[in-house]
Amino acid sequence: MSLDPNAPFALYQTHLELLLRLGNLAQEGSRRLLSDSRRTLERAAAVQRSESARIQAARDWEGLHAASTAFATDALTQQTEDLRRFATHAVENQLEFAGRLGDAFADWQRATTGILRASLRGGA
Repeated sequence: MSLDPNAPFALYQTHLELLLRLGNLAQEGSRRLLSDSRRTLERAAAVQRSESARIQAARDWEGLHAASTAFATDALTQQTEDLRRFATHAVENQLEFAGRLGDAFADWQRATTGILRASLRGGA
């Protein structure tokens, strides 16, 4: 039993295609994480600007107290919501990544097996 002389090249090429696909998956995951983080930071900054304006607009101790209390309550609510949203997106992204990773390995396995089968048939 002998291998087709082109099989090593085809296998190497298949392995490189898998590595490139895995690299693309990792980059996509990083882009999504950065995008989610940026949106969270932008929302937090917008809330802080709004609350800052409310505090600056206060004209007496009662208004300042109301604004600062609202700021603390709103900030806690916003952080909780941001954390929930971030966790939801993280889980969704991980599930999609896992599925695409499985697809990449399944495609690689099919291609590798096909090359070896064809090589063994042709070289026998």
